[in-house]
Amino acid sequence: MILEGIVTTQNESDEVNVAAMGPIIGEGFQSLLLRPFQSTLTYQNLKVQPAGVFHIVDDVELLVRAALNLFENPPELLPAEQIRGSILAGSCRWYEFQVRELDDSRDRTEIQVDIVHTGERRHFLGFNRAKHAVIEYAILASRLFMLQEEEVFAKYQEFLTILEKTGGPQESLAFELVTDYVIKQWPHFQQAIASSRT
Repeated sequence: MILEGIVTTQNESDEVNVAAMGPIIGEGFQSLLLRPFQSTLTYQNLKVQPAGVFHIVDDVELLVRAALNLFENPPELLPAEQIRGSILAGSCRWYEFQVRELDDSRDRTEIQVDIVHTGERRHFLGFNRAKHAVIEYAILASRLFMLQEEEVFAKYQEFLTILEKTGGPQESLAFELVTDYVIKQWPHFQQAIASSRT
């Protein structure tokens, strides 16, 4: 099972990187398989400091900012309890982990980690349809380099319909963040949106 969440890692100077990630969950949630590209700070940090924290969050804006690196200010962090790492204060649950095995023989690294400590800050109530749509939209936006504008626009319209039916202020703000990101990458995307509203 792949579960979308957020991973925090630290470099040798204890600078924290916050990144959205969907690891493969091991049996009983005792381990994770992370698959970051070698160009990412997650990989580079885990290579030099083999520990981190995986978070389950219900704040879709936080997920979007982590997926697209849109933090205007660093999110609030707390010290991890059993590793050298950081916990997102806005998370629901967290899973501190240690790297067991790192295979970087391919561009997309496979990092097996063991969960060494878990904690809960509040109950996770799940995602409504709008939150799911925003998450999928953010994942799509993170892969613009391999997609066609027409394909992304079709998905934009699909996700917007779901947002309008089931979303609230938080989902709307997060959706706008993703759209602004796409427009910065593809300026013509704004024209396509405007044309669809006339």
